[in-house]
Amino acid sequence: MITQRSEIPYPELEEIQIEYEALRLKAEEVLTALRAEVAKRLQRAELRAATKARVKSFESYYFKRLRNANQGKNGDPAPRISDVLGLRIVCHFLEDLIKAETVLQESFEVIEVERKGMNHSFNQFGYSSTHFLVAVPHHILESCGREASVVCEIQLRTILQDAWAEIEHELVYKAEFAPFDEPLKRKLAALNANLTLSDLIFQEIRDYQRRLHLELKKRRESLSRKIQESCSGGMGDEQASAVRPAEKQEEDEVIATLVPAGGDTMDELLVKALSSHNAGKYTSAISLYTSILKIATQDQVKAIVRVHRGMAYFAKDDYKAALADFNESIRLNPDNAKALYHRGVVLQVLEEYEAAREDFSRAVRLDPFKFDALFQRAQTYYHSGDYSRALDDCEKALLIDPDSIQAQQFCKLLKSHLGV
Repeated sequence: MITQRSEIPYPELEEIQIEYEALRLKAEEVLTALRAEVAKRLQRAELRAATKARVKSFESYYFKRLRNANQGKNGDPAPRISDVLGLRIVCHFLEDLIKAETVLQESFEVIEVERKGMNHSFNQFGYSSTHFLVAVPHHILESCGREASVVCEIQLRTILQDAWAEIEHELVYKAEFAPFDEPLKRKLAALNANLTLSDLIFQEIRDYQRRLHLELKKRRESLSRKIQESCSGGMGDEQASAVRPAEKQEEDEVIATLVPAGGDTMDELLVKALSSHNAGKYTSAISLYTSILKIATQDQVKAIVRVHRGMAYFAKDDYKAALADFNESIRLNPDNAKALYHRGVVLQVLEEYEAAREDFSRAVRLDPFKFDALFQRAQTYYHSGDYSRALDDCEKALLIDPDSIQAQQFCKLLKSHLGV
């Protein structure tokens, strides 16, 4: 029996080609302008993210037009093709997706939000992605000579979600995937689970590093005050009151790299130790640093922790214990400019200016742009009565940090002694 063909008003291929080409030329112009607008908004929000743009291919457009014509065969209007314009925002971390969502909600007229992959069970595979349908702003349409309203689909993904989506598209949608191949389905589900777990772990590491850097910043500021109180005697109250962080950001990065994150015992101990250190609970901090040294295996990690414990002893005015830690740190790593600098500070407080100057000089040889070592060496020359060399070091320090009020005031003091 021959079934009678239903009367469905399918559009002709040539008509769709003409329609598509006219649409594509205008769409590319609009999409370029919209992409620039989205990138600008993300940058204003201080969000690092890549943006990708695409106009729907003719093949995809054609088959979607056919499907829409079929859905409208009973007289109902065919659904509108809403993803001709497509943007993708690819973020590094899960928390960045939330920030990107906020940017879109605040910057554009959002028509619809769809969260794909949210309802997958544990044994299903499929990418996670948030899809926003937004109206293209009127000023962009006007600049491109468009009058009718236009929508754009904007997808939000992490780097790993985006990688999975691209590979899944090749393996599942473009290929003839065997729906009853259970071993293959399990492999895909396992891969998807691993990528999802990786996103979560990356976020945990970032959260940990943020906590670590915050505590390190507090510790630097408190240490700077201690050094100024201990080393600025005889140079005037105004000079002693000028505070500058005594260390650079590089140390944060070294520690964050060397100490493993993600729930390990050592990283939690480090954050607790720094927190106690910053709160002035030096005995507790020293105990925690000691616990880390007991489980640390790498000499480089031990050398760094020794510097931190030495600073805690220094804050307690236990200069003998501080020197012991700095000495051991230098033994473990002879090129440890941080340990040399801090040992020099202790020696300076003990008024052993020649020995302190040698440590500062070694630190400067290892790091010629180390403001702190140059500035402290200038002070050792000052206390030894060598104002000319002190001024030379102070001016070199100002070349590194011209905005340092501390160094500017010290230079004035030295020039007054030299009658310059």
